[in-house]
Amino acid sequence: MKKTSNKVEEFIRVDHAGERGAVKIYEGQLLALNTIVKNENLKKTIEAIDIDFETRFITPINEKKAQIVTIIGDAFQSAYGTGDPTQNLVGNSNPRLIDDISTFTIPNGFGVNQIINNEEVGITTFVYGTLQVGAGSTDVIGIKGNVYKDILAAYQYPNLTNSNASDLLPLVDPIHSRVSSESAHAFSASKHYKQNSLGIGQTVAGIGDTTLKTETIPVYTESPGASLGTFYFWNNSDLSSLSGNVSGSINTLVNQINVLRADLKREIGDVDGDVNGLRNTKHNEELSTWLSDAGDRTENIEDFQAGLNALTGLASTISAYNG
Repeated sequence: MKKTSNKVEEFIRVDHAGERGAVKIYEGQLLALNTIVKNENLKKTIEAIDIDFETRFITPINEKKAQIVTIIGDAFQSAYGTGDPTQNLVGNSNPRLIDDISTFTIPNGFGVNQIINNEEVGITTFVYGTLQVGAGSTDVIGIKGNVYKDILAAYQYPNLTNSNASDLLPLVDPIHSRVSSESAHAFSASKHYKQNSLGIGQTVAGIGDTTLKTETIPVYTESPGASLGTFYFWNNSDLSSLSGNVSGSINTLVNQINVLRADLKREIGDVDGDVNGLRNTKHNEELSTWLSDAGDRTENIEDFQAGLNALTGLASTISAYNG
């Protein structure tokens, strides 16, 4: 009877051990599931915030910039685009474009410095007419600049964004990338950002002409569809010699752009504020998932028994070393 009782106790211990093991496995699965759900919920929340910023601020800013491009383009076309362009290139009373780029600075008139930042983003000379000089002719040079879209830009780590756990270096070579609902800005190699770039990165900021920095110039000027068109620089910065209220119209639009930019900046807040704090939480969850994924990809010890054999007789040595 004693032996039977001992055997039952052994079965119970084994059964309990199996239950405990099953519970631990379940807990691990549940933790992984909760992590996935938590990550997805965080990502969806941040995507919604990005969409809101894009809809209420970025799109209206760029629509107003596009209107400025149209206004200045129409003015240029009116002055130089029809008939004999040389008729409008002679005499001080006619509108003339600025021609000396060596000493060029963006004029402050009607806020043009708010929509074109500096020479790093596409200010160039171009030929807009010719003048007859004696037996020959000479080119008439003007200065123009590209008007680029304002964007949302995230500071992000490409390996993490692309879910690339093969090289085990998630936080290297950070860059700024455009945050957008457009598929043109998606990350094709990513598990989570294949359709668009909403929610990417650790922090987000609004990038426009007045906030442009060296490290954000590439994403600002080189991303698909970055340029809205051309701005032509006249010698008379108020464009008073052109027909219509060109300067007044542009000034009104620039003021509206500045209000939208200020509101966007206020809503995004500081790097450690609520919006970027939430984004950083999402970033950390992605990093944890990435590290777990990278761990799953590592190879197990092929000869497990050999590893155990190597420890035989070393218990006291290990214990002594461990204090």
